[in-house]
Amino acid sequence: MKAGLAVALLLWLLAPSVAWFDAGELAASATTLGVPHPTGFPLFHFGSHPLLLLPLGPLALRMHLAGALAAVAACALWWRTLAPARVGGVAWLGAMLVPLLAPSVAMHVRGAEVYAWVWLHAAVLVAAVVQLRGARRTTAIWALGGVGALVHAESAGLAACAAVWVTGIAPKGQRLRPAAMGAALAVGAAAGLAYLPLAASRMPRLSWGDVRDLDSLWAHLSAASIRHAFSDRMGTGVADAARMFAAQLWRDLGPLAFAALPGAVLALRHSRLAGWATVALIGLDIAYALVLNPMGLRDGQVGLIAEIGLALLGWVALISALRHVRSCVPARPPLAATATALILGSLIGVRVQRLLAVAPNADLRAATHLADGLFADVPPGSLLLASSDQRASACIWQQVAVGARPDSRCVPLVFTRAPRMASWLAETGSGAYFLAAGARLRRATTPRLRAAALGAWLRPAVDAGPVLWERGHSFEDAQVGDHLRPGYPWDELTPSRGAPATVADFAAARAAAHDACVRAGEGVCRSHRPATSAIGSWATLWGAWLLRKQVSEAPAYLEAAVAWAPASAPALNNLAVLRMNHGASATALALCERALTAQPDYHRAHRTAARAALRAGRSGASLRHAAAWLRHSRPGSQRRWIRGLAQEAQGQGDATLAAALAALGMDQRALP
Repeated sequence: MKAGLAVALLLWLLAPSVAWFDAGELAASATTLGVPHPTGFPLFHFGSHPLLLLPLGPLALRMHLAGALAAVAACALWWRTLAPARVGGVAWLGAMLVPLLAPSVAMHVRGAEVYAWVWLHAAVLVAAVVQLRGARRTTAIWALGGVGALVHAESAGLAACAAVWVTGIAPKGQRLRPAAMGAALAVGAAAGLAYLPLAASRMPRLSWGDVRDLDSLWAHLSAASIRHAFSDRMGTGVADAARMFAAQLWRDLGPLAFAALPGAVLALRHSRLAGWATVALIGLDIAYALVLNPMGLRDGQVGLIAEIGLALLGWVALISALRHVRSCVPARPPLAATATALILGSLIGVRVQRLLAVAPNADLRAATHLADGLFADVPPGSLLLASSDQRASACIWQQVAVGARPDSRCVPLVFTRAPRMASWLAETGSGAYFLAAGARLRRATTPRLRAAALGAWLRPAVDAGPVLWERGHSFEDAQVGDHLRPGYPWDELTPSRGAPATVADFAAARAAAHDACVRAGEGVCRSHRPATSAIGSWATLWGAWLLRKQVSEAPAYLEAAVAWAPASAPALNNLAVLRMNHGASATALALCERALTAQPDYHRAHRTAARAALRAGRSGASLRHAAAWLRHSRPGSQRRWIRGLAQEAQGQGDATLAAALAALGMDQRALP
């Protein structure tokens, strides 16, 4: 009953169709049992697919419901190990809802995501540590390590740490045999990873990176492509990551986070093992977020296990305080229970209001409308270039799961930046002539040659029919510098609908976003609000994609984006690229400095600043920014990039800077 009420409330909050982030791609791969992006997530597919077979409404809603059920089960199981004795049903309901109503947590429950299964695996780990004893506990924890490999890389890591710990605390005579038995079970469970190459062979179109051989399977499981693509963001310092996590924690939990400390003390008094297991899990998850995957903090994808654990500990403290008050104030049992229910219901209501203020249902409906209407004005036989992961994800959903518009082709732009993805496009027929262009792309040593290679790939498609840009919420800003060059057929591409065509239309959209923020109870619209950040990124896109025959308006759009979101590092960097390409190098350098002040870990601004400073005649600044970029860029591209910068310095007569840059590229170990 309690779980049913929690699921009913979450059902009201769920997205009606695919919406945020990778929901479309993940839902499509679970629907058809294909292969999603790294690291594969087989358990997400095994757990979600049966629910998709039931006639319970729209297909996407069933996918979201599967995640909601997993999230509720995770909180209920974890609370069972922490709950003080003799707590009522209202406390149980709150334990399931209070953590799941945190905005960062709820974001991954309301749309199809894999993280609910990560939380469920973590809750099972805690329950196994607390409820099992002796050899059974050691065997079970080792076996859960194999199950974790089917869930997520973090799940496998957490289970490995737990296995080492429980083996260490076991009596000496009861370590080797249970651990060996558990390891054998883990290997058997991990054999479920064979699902990935089998599914890739059955349905190559959803083989994300082609995992049909051992090398590519390991690259997929270890997320090699993601680490390569976002290596510049993985170098974030622990201090910066800690500030981001603290801000996320305060936004999601508020004062409840402070109640976690007394809650931990009470949990340790109730069950020392449950308390320590919870505290250890929280600490490991925070370490993963701050050290191993700090880039996930920007998308609210890491630190969520810690948030749920802290919310539950805070809830323990709150429940204990209410029970103490009830014991001190004499009242009839029905009256006391009613008062407790009203207090807890009010707290849950406040959390629901907070969640809807940060991420209102209107945002989900708008994203759903854009995803469902993706092909509304796409002519037959078109090639659709998806400029964001969200649009590419929606395209995969529409074509693979729903079966819409098989006459059209959809190419995510991020695929054009990876040789493996380029080959995959050529093999599946999604990008005619792309294999040859991909070879030219790998040999390109300058942005101009890169633009020419991409233009050669697009040329047959442009000649054969319409090629559309599909603008989205996110933006790979490095594409401005790579594509904004002669040789790329900007003027021959057709922008898809959904974006204002003039600065006046943008001003109207900006006013509408401001009104939405005011209605949500915010006196000032801040850039981290969904409405304002979306408008800011859209404006960036409108400038970067250079609306057909409106090339001269690009700076105006980017200036509008910077005015709307002055602390947006991508918008500042994109405007800097345009200014630098138009000869205003000093202005570009100043914009890059602003971007790095607003977001110190936005390392791409160092790349732009190094070239802008070189062209502005500031050798010292160019060398400093080049060194900063090299510390955070992909190893494979460092030498080629620094060589190009040194050649440009030599061409401008700055032999000293050219020599310094060349030496910097040859001995990167000397970087501070």
